Amino acid sequence: MIRLFLFNVLCIVGLTGCSAFPTSPDLGNLYNQLAQQEDPDRNPVIVIPGILGSRLEDGNTGNVVWGAFGSGAVDPSSPEGARLLALPMESGKDLKNLQDSVRQAGALDRVMLNFFGIPLELNAYYNILRSLGVSGYRDQQLAESHAVDYGNRHFTCFQFDYDWRRDLVESAQALDRFIQAKEIEVQQEIYKRYGVKRSPVKFDLVTHSMGSLVARYYLRYGAVDLPTDGSLPPVTWEGAKHVDHLVMIGPPNAGSVETLITLTEGLKPSALL
Repeated sequence: MIRLFLFNVLCIVGLTGCSAFPTSPDLGNLYNQLAQQEDPDRNPVIVIPGILGSRLEDGNTGNVVWGAFGSGAVDPSSPEGARLLALPMESGKDLKNLQDSVRQAGALDRVMLNFFGIPLELNAYYNILRSLGVSGYRDQQLAESHAVDYGNRHFTCFQFDYDWRRDLVESAQALDRFIQAKEIEVQQEIYKRYGVKRSPVKFDLVTHSMGSLVARYYLRYGAVDLPTDGSLPPVTWEGAKHVDHLVMIGPPNAGSVETLITLTEGLKPSALL
């Protein structure tokens, strides 16, 4: 149980960018007035979090499965909590044909942690969103949750949440549906605000960790599934038709063997010393 708790704590701390005391830059001087200027030709931004970076809820009860740690959240060390957090499995069936009641419910811009009765708040993607906000990108999720009052200026930045337990291709396909829906929204907003018909809309992607792998697959293959023979589909760059720029933060482009060992063999605290 202690091992699981420490692993969860380390996962949460990892969301902060491996820095407990980050230096806050002078964002006001980094972004001049021109950089902050809203423009109908400016690409909207989609932020894609890394592994563990999306909140998960039980669709049947509304209980938080991942994203709140303390009172009111599912205990992953209990049999019931472990079943909710685990992927559904059945002999002879592919994961894509197996579903459960767990659903993604927003990206974790901040994480609340109860550490031995002491409430702690850790910034996960808050600093990324804050930097984008200063430069004129108003995050839709923060605005709609009333975390930040942007008025009606929140159509230029979006958070893509996904079920990080599932197959990477499923997440890329979900990203394709997300981008198509947001493209229509942005086109409607630009026409309403500026009277300009802009088509098509291209997005800039800002990704972290596993989110970079989701974006990479999407750019190369679009929403195409993997062939049944285990090979890769032909590279068509179908997803790149909807994306102008990609910014990857800490992408595991060469894999992450240490993470795989931790997940399969458990956390060994002595190895961290």
